[in-house]
Amino acid sequence: MSHSTKFYTSSKRTDLRPKKSLSQNFLIDDDVAYRIIESLDLSPEECVVELGAGRGALTRLLFKETPRVVAIEMDRRFCNELREKFGRFEQFQLIEKDMLKFPLEQVYRECGEERFKVVGNLPYHITGPILFKLIDEREYSHFAVLMMQLEVAERLAADPGGKQYGIPSVITQMYGDPEILFHVPPEAFRPRPKVQSAVVKISWRAEPSVSVSNEKLYFQIVKRCFSQRRKMIRNTLTGLLDIHKENLPVIESESSVALSRRPETLSLEEFARLTTAVENTQKNNRSRIDPKNMR
Repeated sequence: MSHSTKFYTSSKRTDLRPKKSLSQNFLIDDDVAYRIIESLDLSPEECVVELGAGRGALTRLLFKETPRVVAIEMDRRFCNELREKFGRFEQFQLIEKDMLKFPLEQVYRECGEERFKVVGNLPYHITGPILFKLIDEREYSHFAVLMMQLEVAERLAADPGGKQYGIPSVITQMYGDPEILFHVPPEAFRPRPKVQSAVVKISWRAEPSVSVSNEKLYFQIVKRCFSQRRKMIRNTLTGLLDIHKENLPVIESESSVALSRRPETLSLEEFARLTTAVENTQKNNRSRIDPKNMR
């Protein structure tokens, strides 16, 4: 699909200029905007939540595809402009709040307890917190189509074995299937960011990709390992709660994971097996020192 090159230009009003402190960059390339909307694959009855609506570059296109658009924007300057442009439309709802603090469950209830789709050109300095919020509240949406820094997108979709594979990869892939749809060059924005961007689609899984009895311990192990990613796993596990060096051979045997490996080489399934082995070892250690067993 081909469209005119630009549909949005910066306002001459100084109060609507982007704030560098908030990582505000206006999308001005309509081909990119249309590709984002098309990737949502909207049906006439669906609700869409737009995170960080800004000046409405995506908002105006959403009206052509869906009967309800819920835009979340915290910058009062842009909220006033959004009301001027779209306030007369019944299908438009503006929520003037910080997207990190607004519960998506509220939209879910207002949409008749029907799951919605999420779209957004994210402020790059809070991409991580927004992503983790969407993961925590994934039960309310089908998937999210998000613009983010290319480097971050590549981390989310990274496979084991490379430098980009890490905590964001494991956490995101535990609950969703991240896919980089296309790259976006700096000239698609005003002002131009100093980094390349990408649009990512994250489809939420009905169940986590791996089954673990203790998700808290699973992510504790993942975070501890990647915090010292150049070290072998055996070195990062020692001292984890009540794990000692003499426990390592048992953990290695039960998990079938060589503890001489480094964390970026482990798959989600291998981290799950490692978690189970560590959990069993911890239980055995506690059982041995239980005063009841010393009587």
